[in-house]
Amino acid sequence: MRTIIVVFRLVAPSDILGLLGYFVARTVYKVLGVRLFKGISLTFRNISLYLRPDFPSGIHFIKELIADDVYRNFQTSPRPDESILLDVGSNIGLVSLDRCLRNAKLRTYCFEPHPETCSLLRLNVELNQLSDRITVYNYAVSDHTGNIAIMAGSNDNMAKTVESDEPAKSGAIQVPCWTLDALCSDHNIRPTYLKVDVEGHELSVLTGARNVLNDISEVIVECHTEQLALACKQLLTDRGFTISYASGLLSGQRPS
Repeated sequence: MRTIIVVFRLVAPSDILGLLGYFVARTVYKVLGVRLFKGISLTFRNISLYLRPDFPSGIHFIKELIADDVYRNFQTSPRPDESILLDVGSNIGLVSLDRCLRNAKLRTYCFEPHPETCSLLRLNVELNQLSDRITVYNYAVSDHTGNIAIMAGSNDNMAKTVESDEPAKSGAIQVPCWTLDALCSDHNIRPTYLKVDVEGHELSVLTGARNVLNDISEVIVECHTEQLALACKQLLTDRGFTISYASGLLSGQRPS
């Protein structure tokens, strides 16, 4: 309930009825399986988002990333020249949308392996007229280039990688994956910032970015276990970052 109240406070006044309609349609779909409409575009502060009543489109992300501003320590400070953010595990794109709307010289490369979530991400980029500065890849990112299995249910907008030591799971799908080192080398990308939120696969992402990390000045990684945080911290420390860890977020800055 608190999340719903916060979201109503964030939505543009002209969109309050639209948000109410979304929650009604979402409830009808969950109870009866009937979709009242395909989707609706709403604006939260200055960010426009497309919400589908039949698919969880990130209401909790709106609270977490806009209202609570949990990435407040991830500064991505404006620079005189163009800077580049790699957004690994973009979901519906809130971090990239927010940073690009704040910084006109920022370019972002988004990676989202979940097919339906990625389609919403693309819509959100278009809604905010940022297609010229946000590039979207429907890829996973890992420590190898090729393919990887993920769990990507139609009723869940979170994609979780099936790790190599896990048994085969029903409903897993194969998606293309890249290392950041390979992709940045192939496309001549020199990134400035890195954000990683991939539901437990963070260490593999960083392992495949050992060269890229030499260019990165600031990194933030979601690590929801102490073991994962320690492993990621060690890798980043070895690459020259100063690390802090709080509330599941590992932040790293390269001393200037």
